[in-house]
Amino acid sequence: MTRPILIVDDDELLRDAIAAVLETQNIACLSASNGQEALDVMRKDLPGLLLLDLQMPVLDGAGVVQCLQHWGIDVPIVLMSATAPSLARSAQEFGITHLLPKPFGFADLLSTVDRALAGAGGPS
Repeated sequence: MTRPILIVDDDELLRDAIAAVLETQNIACLSASNGQEALDVMRKDLPGLLLLDLQMPVLDGAGVVQCLQHWGIDVPIVLMSATAPSLARSAQEFGITHLLPKPFGFADLLSTVDRALAGAGGPS
């Protein structure tokens, strides 16, 4: 069975839109509105991929990445942000190669998800 993709963004409409697009490709999705919710979800169900916004309340994307690294959890991550300089800086700092600058089109979303999953050996 394929593990779901966890969409973490404080914009509910964007989370819903991303999930709707991914579900057209038969990809199961989970969602969280901030980093703390994401960590809570991952304690119960480790996703096959994390679509992670960088700037959120409660716990931001950088905090989530730091927690996962501290816990030794290796999940492929696609960082999303509307602030290109912070996105590139954070990606470099954490060694994340898959970036999705906002705003993005759904074709960009799907191709980035495909590349991230392929680099991770696909969902298992």
